[in-house]
Amino acid sequence: MIEKHYKVREASERLGLSKDVIRALFRHDPATLKLYSPENPHQRVKNRKTKRIGKRQYTVLSIPESALLREIERLRKGQR
Repeated sequence: MIEKHYKVREASERLGLSKDVIRALFRHDPATLKLYSPENPHQRVKNRKTKRIGKRQYTVLSIPESALLREIERLRKGQR
């Protein structure tokens, strides 16, 4: 059976939390899929520490419904 997955925006709306909070909650969740963008040679970002110009990589989180429901239940219980 294929499980429904939510984008950060959809999870944010469902839980009533900001997108930043959703990213923080699910960033290290083992069930959440992390999709990394390929490096774009036209998009350059300066690294503050090394002062070198590099390429920024983006990560998209795909949150499974089971993880979302688990988090909803945990928030209802007031844990964290």
